[in-house]
Amino acid sequence: MKINNAAIKKMVKTIENELNKHEDYEEFWSYKLEAKKDEIVVKIYDDEDCREDYLEYAFVVDIAQDVTTLIKSMINCIYENELNDLQKYVKATTGYNKRHIKSLSCWIEKGKQEKVDKLVRELADRYKTTKSKEFEISKFRDIIKDFYNCMTELNPEWRLESIKEKVFTRCEKLNIKNVGISCRDNKLIVIKHDEEIHDVFDIVIDGYCNIGQTVSTIVNRLAKEVA
Repeated sequence: MKINNAAIKKMVKTIENELNKHEDYEEFWSYKLEAKKDEIVVKIYDDEDCREDYLEYAFVVDIAQDVTTLIKSMINCIYENELNDLQKYVKATTGYNKRHIKSLSCWIEKGKQEKVDKLVRELADRYKTTKSKEFEISKFRDIIKDFYNCMTELNPEWRLESIKEKVFTRCEKLNIKNVGISCRDNKLIVIKHDEEIHDVFDIVIDGYCNIGQTVSTIVNRLAKEVA
């Protein structure tokens, strides 16, 4: 069912209001969300009044049917457009430095000062660029944390729902059948059955839960029953 414009605007305003609940934080980001025809424009400011000259970052996501899906789209957008490349660059710096230091040692032994100077400049430039990108990573992680906190406030059970969905998807791929999962408070109750119950267990889900690891734990236990 397609969501109507009034519902979209209400959903967007709900997310915006929650994102801008700064409590007693001294440093925080401010958010401005605007519903367009088929998309949501997200603007992030380093300024409480969201003045345009303090605009830090902006991006666009497609309309979604619910709050959780929309916020997840925003998080994914930041990862795909910014964080993944930044983290890849920083991770690659260790290998870059090792190769350059090895070459540096070689040219020093051969007395090639011009080569040495060039490598030193490149190492210095890489260091400065890496530090700059680490700062950007920290900034985007803070923003993503705000989105996750917002999602938890608006839908406290989103982790349970996400894990449940991922477990069913993995079970289907592995041909693990007759699995039932229910949610109760902060627990997932997992049942493996056919004509009789083979296994019943529960998993406590809290704010520090690693979704990927939890999914693997559940699926691995279910797979043992199949074997």
